[in-house]
Amino acid sequence: MTLDAKKQKISIKGASTHNLKKISLEIPHNKITVITGRSGSGKSSLAFDTLFAESQRIYMESMNAYMRQFMGKIERPPIESIQGLLPVIGMRQKKKSLNARSRVATSSDIYPYIKLLYAKLGKTFSPFTGKEVKKDTIEDVIESIKNFERGQKIHVLTRIDRAKEKSWKNLIEIEIGKGFTRIFFSGQSILLEDALTLEPPPKKTDVYLVIDRLMVDNAKKSFMIRLFESIQMAFFEGEGKCYIEASGKINAFSDRFEENGTTFEEPSLAFFNFNTSYGACSVCKGWGECIGIDPRKVIPFEERSFLEGAVAPWESNMMQAWKKNFLKTAKKHNFPFEKPYNSLSKEEKKLLWWGDKKSTQGIFDFFECIGKQSQKIAFRVLQARYRGYVNCSACKSTGLRKESAYVKIKKVSPIDLLNMTIEEASIFFDALHLEKREEKIGKVILENIRSKLHYLRKTGL
Repeated sequence: MTLDAKKQKISIKGASTHNLKKISLEIPHNKITVITGRSGSGKSSLAFDTLFAESQRIYMESMNAYMRQFMGKIERPPIESIQGLLPVIGMRQKKKSLNARSRVATSSDIYPYIKLLYAKLGKTFSPFTGKEVKKDTIEDVIESIKNFERGQKIHVLTRIDRAKEKSWKNLIEIEIGKGFTRIFFSGQSILLEDALTLEPPPKKTDVYLVIDRLMVDNAKKSFMIRLFESIQMAFFEGEGKCYIEASGKINAFSDRFEENGTTFEEPSLAFFNFNTSYGACSVCKGWGECIGIDPRKVIPFEERSFLEGAVAPWESNMMQAWKKNFLKTAKKHNFPFEKPYNSLSKEEKKLLWWGDKKSTQGIFDFFECIGKQSQKIAFRVLQARYRGYVNCSACKSTGLRKESAYVKIKKVSPIDLLNMTIEEASIFFDALHLEKREEKIGKVILENIRSKLHYLRKTGL
């Protein structure tokens, strides 16, 4: 079905919206029509406040009365008549104002899901030992005791801090006053009254307070209740530490989030929020950038070689000594002085910037030396000339606190993830397979992340 000749165009008569002076015109269908004119001439008034507004009004009037009561009323634009108007889509040119901390992950609403995923399923690994950081619960301790045979004798213990010990007698009297009856050391359980008459063990000997002595019987409800209460008291008395002795072997448990004596922060939503002081990088305060030596100012022409004056601050007469020193000392590293800077390898650039920490001094050594002489105006001016906003090395430009790098899912931290391209992130999440317990928690979160990443890939971002 085709439109007749009269309806193959939009006919407007007497449009007087805003700056329009009762103009009349015809706009053909199925053709691109451009409205031009100086600022304030009425281009937007015609396109949006007349054509688009009238189309919206007609659309709403086509709905029933029940629907219209929820949608509000649209006034008819000041116009004598309009014919041939088809359904209209209005797309305004609008620059989205972004927070300075905004990134693709935040503006696309993917990052809230990433935060949630790492807060729920992220595992913290110690940067010192490489081991996973865990904390034990009462249930974890009970679960370990369930592996013991029925009738096995066990001691629920907590270690006594002997560093605060004034005297052996005083220590024993304090524990008697609390209502406890036994201590455990050197593989023996001893009554506190008897311990008063004994010689105190060497300071290096671990002395434990006996919270309870039990005989394992997992089938008995009374045993499980008593065991639960004893472990709870052990954690309280030991300030987060509990020990289970069985057959001469002592197993340690801690309800602190620590590994090898180092305490770590537990992952949470706030932990991965760079908009708060708690989750933001301590160096750049969550911005991802900080004031530092700007490589673009130090080496403004990357197509130049070292000999052609690639390092701008070393070209002044005052600083020629630094250039000569690098020429002299970098020879042993086979540095290519005639090679353009943008063709240097990573190792060669590293030598130029950082030196070798011995005889060869690099660009950062130069600025460190200048910084130490900042009492001189000339050096302060020189340093300021080459400073600017640079990517924060502490958080790798993510704005997250450095401890967030310890939290990982399949060896990938949120800092690693934010530095991935959309394609790399999409491949990572597509290949991510969780355990059954984790799948129940993260299934919906992952579905949202994957769908948003797939959409971004389709749009070519």
